[in-house]
This record gives sequence, C-alpha cells and structure tokens, in this order.
Amino acid sequence: MATFGTPSSAGVPESITSQTAVLPLDDEEALENFFAEHGDKLAAVIIEGIPANNGLLIQRHDYIRLIRALTEKHGALMIFDEVITGFRLGLGGAAAYYGITPDLLTYGKSIGGGMPVGAFGGRAEIMDMLSPLGPVYQAGTLSGNPLAMVAGYTTLKKLEDGKIYKELEEKNRRFVTDITEQLRDCKVNIAGVASIFWIVFQPELPRSAQTINNAGITHYNRIHEKVLNRGIYLPPSGYEVCFISSVHPDNMLANTANTLANIIRQEAHSWNN
Repeated sequence: MATFGTPSSAGVPESITSQTAVLPLDDEEALENFFAEHGDKLAAVIIEGIPANNGLLIQRHDYIRLIRALTEKHGALMIFDEVITGFRLGLGGAAAYYGITPDLLTYGKSIGGGMPVGAFGGRAEIMDMLSPLGPVYQAGTLSGNPLAMVAGYTTLKKLEDGKIYKELEEKNRRFVTDITEQLRDCKVNIAGVASIFWIVFQPELPRSAQTINNAGITHYNRIHEKVLNRGIYLPPSGYEVCFISSVHPDNMLANTANTLANIIRQEAHSWNN
C-alpha cells in the first residue's frame, strides 16, 4: 500500500485507490510537484505528524509546515493522524510540536488513559457537518461509553497542568542520552521525542521507511529474547516504538539503559563481521 497504492486488504475497489496518491516522506520536491499538478482537485492530505508505527520517523518542521502551507493555498484539508502521538507529546500532540493547526485530527486510546476509546476533532465548520447538525452520520456501539469517558476525563485532568509531560520528557532525554553514549562506538542510535523512543541499528536516524536499514531489524530480533529474559519488555518488532511511563522510576530506567547497552555491545562484534 505504501509503495504502489495497492490495497492491503481484499475487497477495496480500484475506484477508491485510484483516487488516492501516496507520496514519499521527507521530500519537498515530490510534494510541490504533486500540488502543482493536482492541488486544486485534492480533497485532503493525511499524515502522521511523527510516523510511529514503522519506526519513529521524526519529520523536519519545515517539511510539515510546507504541507500546511500548500493545503491552505489549494483549499485541501490537512488531516493529522495522532493516534500514537496524541497526548503522548503533550496536550497539543504533534500538531503543537510543529506549531501548526490541522483541519482534522484523530486520537487513540491515549486520550482515554489506555481504555478502548478514540476521538476525532477539527474546525467547527467541519465538525458541524456531523449529525445531528449535518448530513454525515457517525455513531458506534461503544460511542460515549461511560467507563471510557470517565477514564479519559480523569486522565486529561491529571495531564492539563503539564507537570507529567515535563517529567516524562526529562526522563526520556536522560534515558536516550545514557544509552546513546554507552553505544557511541557500536553504530546504534536511539530516536527519542517526548516519552517515545526507538532503537535504531544504523549510524543515521531515518526520516522515511525507505531509509530504514533492514539489517538493523535483524539485529533487533537477535537481541529481543535476551532483553526479554533480563526482565525488559520491548515490542516484538524492531519497527515498533517504545514508551516511557510516569511510573518508571529513575533507577529502573538507568538499570534498563545499562542492560540494553550491555546486551547490544555483546552482539555488536558479530554484526561487524
């Protein structure tokens, strides 16, 4: 799907995918060329502000702001997928990180403190298109579930003063710096933003899926079981990102950084041979 625009699921008609274009990340030229040819017919641009489900691909501010400028110029919507980044980067999510205001945003379970809940929001004139005010019908069996709503409301009240975000960002900064310094000679990087980090087995941090070294994913697979046996639960795929929680104490994070660095260093010799 990401490469050729081919549906990843059977049953999606070609008439739908033929109206969808997939552009490479981190490529201003491709973006500007597409808008020059199709901008006035474009309905919307959908993008993760910081793609975090295929590595942690932190985008440049100039690139994201160019998307915002081009969509505004051509009258297209900018839709920000914040299912992962929303309420993890702060109350304003990736949108605030880049200093932009998208037209629509989507959020996942972070808004509900981990409960099964999602949400979307946007400009008033767009949201007014939803029923009962407008013609777009939106509903669900669990929409407005009382338990999820109370959990979400309580979570947002605890987050609204920004104290937890400040503490999380500082913890993650120390954690990422600690591991990076210990592995300076091992061609390993740690991408980190707010409370999110990602172990990268290559010298440069990638900003697109095409620049991820697949050999590095193999290296991750080799250390995963050893790390798990030492009591550290990392995601099973090297493409997935990791999260630091407010309940992780500093000594636990320091021990985790040392353990990860030691295991990676032990394997590093075989990677280079």
